[in-house]
Amino acid sequence: ERVVAAEAPAAPKRSGGQGDVLAGILATHLAWATGARRDGRLDADGLLGGVAPAVAAAYGACELTRRCSLAAYRARGRSMTAPDLIDRIGEVFEAWDPAPKA
Repeated sequence: ERVVAAEAPAAPKRSGGQGDVLAGILATHLAWATGARRDGRLDADGLLGGVAPAVAAAYGACELTRRCSLAAYRARGRSMTAPDLIDRIGEVFEAWDPAPKA
């Protein structure tokens, strides 16, 4: 059995709506994982990065949400709200996992 844990530093504060942000990010990652399966980008065992596609999606969603919460907290402190996380998704995602060049 393999354990996958999101360990990126996160903000010491949680805000109302942060779970909704996580849910939206997870839905996006699940769609990407489904696309990887459809497009034949899974390994021979049907895995993505060594884990089931849904696990990879959950891990990515948790990591990105944790990183966004920390960035939002650093910018807004205790007044951070869920929209502050959303505002940082693009920059945090690009810093963590740069998009391929077109």
